Amino acid sequence: MKRNWLVCLVVFSLALNLGGVITFAYLRYQNGAVANQRQTSPPLGLRKLSAALDLDQEQRRTIEGFMSEHHRRFSSLRMAMAPKRQELLEELSREPPVWNVIEAKLMELRDLQRKLEEEVLKFCLEIQRHLKPEQKIIFLAYMECRMFPGTSGKGRSCNIGLRSRPGKGLGSGRPGVEPASPQ
Repeated sequence: MKRNWLVCLVVFSLALNLGGVITFAYLRYQNGAVANQRQTSPPLGLRKLSAALDLDQEQRRTIEGFMSEHHRRFSSLRMAMAPKRQELLEELSREPPVWNVIEAKLMELRDLQRKLEEEVLKFCLEIQRHLKPEQKIIFLAYMECRMFPGTSGKGRSCNIGLRSRPGKGLGSGRPGVEPASPQ
C-alpha cells in the first residue's frame, strides 16, 4: 500500500515539475514576443495619420498617392532581408563558422538595412513637404516616439499616440516644445 502511494507521489511530482517547466518556457517566450512588439511599431496607416494631423482632402490624396509606392519598396526590402538573415544563421551553425563569410553576410544585411532606413526617411520627408507647420510639429513628435520607443528621447514618457488635433485641449506639438510664434 505504501509503495502505491509512493509511486503516485513520484508520478504527481514529475507531472507538476514538467508543467512548471512548460509554463516557464511559455512565459519566457511570451515576454520575448512582447518585447519584440514594443521595439517595432506597426506602420502608420493613412487613416490614423489623416485623423491625427487633421489632413485636408488635398493633403490626404497627395500622401495617399505616394504611400502605396513606399509600402511596395519597403516590403520588397524587408523581403530581401529575410533570406540574407537565413543565410547568416546557416553560416553561424556551421562547424567551424568562417568569419570572412559571416562578415560578407553582415555587410549585405547592413546595406539592405541602410536602404530600408533611407526609404523610410525619404517617405517622412515627402510627407513633411505637404504638411502645415503645426502638422509638422505633431508629425515630428510622432517620429521621435517611433525612434525612441517608451520615451520621446528626452527621458519623458512618450504618450503622444498621435493625439487629436491641436486646439482640442491637448495643446499643439510636442510636450515641452512651444511652436515658434509668427513674426
